[in-house]
Amino acid sequence: MKWAPGSLSVGKLTLGGEYGFKRKNSVEFIIGVPVAKNHRLQYDNNTSDLSSKAFSSLLGYRHYFGKKPVAGFYIEPYFKYLHHQASGMLEGELNGENAKFQTQTDYKGIGVGAQLGVQIKIA
Repeated sequence: MKWAPGSLSVGKLTLGGEYGFKRKNSVEFIIGVPVAKNHRLQYDNNTSDLSSKAFSSLLGYRHYFGKKPVAGFYIEPYFKYLHHQASGMLEGELNGENAKFQTQTDYKGIGVGAQLGVQIKIA
């Protein structure tokens, strides 16, 4: 079981797990569950509040190069899906007058990549 506490700052609770099916190979699955997060943005002497949340999933295959099973240096090709949403009221100035803009974003994307890393078992 894995947990990424830093993901709460972008509006998701991330949990995952890794299943070692051979001595040096494993499959990793991570899911990010949406949790609304409020952000205060400051720009051009203005302040606005936005709420954001994100859903993500990652499926990866890890191959380890170390001597211990499912530990040490690894390479991981992966597939990832992301759906991020944000909304709020942006305040600013337009032609010398104060203006408010209702803002909503909705982004969906998929990606394929690879990462290098080191895994150390603590317990």
